[in-house]
Amino acid sequence: MVQISRILFAAYLVAAGFATPVKRTVAQIEACIANVNTDLTTMGNAINGFPASGLGGALAIHTAAGNLGTALSAGTSALVSTGSLSEADGQVIVGSISAMQSPILNLLNQLGKKKAGFAALPVGGIPAEVLADLQALKTKTTAFSAALIANSPAGQVSIATSIETTIIAGFNTAIAEYE
Repeated sequence: MVQISRILFAAYLVAAGFATPVKRTVAQIEACIANVNTDLTTMGNAINGFPASGLGGALAIHTAAGNLGTALSAGTSALVSTGSLSEADGQVIVGSISAMQSPILNLLNQLGKKKAGFAALPVGGIPAEVLADLQALKTKTTAFSAALIANSPAGQVSIATSIETTIIAGFNTAIAEYE
């Protein structure tokens, strides 16, 4: 009977360990933001190399978009699980996002201008894939922004909201080129 009690207690501890949400740290959020920035740079480089890079370049852009989406989702999860940020941490996090605003807008602007290059590729349907990538990234960016705004200290909410508004407008412009 004692043996069964020990086994049940051990099983309970294991189950409790899996059921307990893992709280992330600000350092983990910063690491996620660094990953977003790296993936943003990779995607920007692939876009800048297109259309000269041809079909391989289109695939590189698509792959980079997927990686960027994954990084955004990880960042969203980190923000949500961390909860409310202190004023100092909020300034650092929002500042990091603010620094990426211009590269994001540039990437979206350049991608919006490349539709003819995608349409000229020997494989059909590439512009529709770019549109799907843009829509998916917009959705993930919106979720990331919502988590950032919800967890930002009061002094950073208006800044985070302004960044979101500007970036989503950039997505809307790029998406309109492919619709």
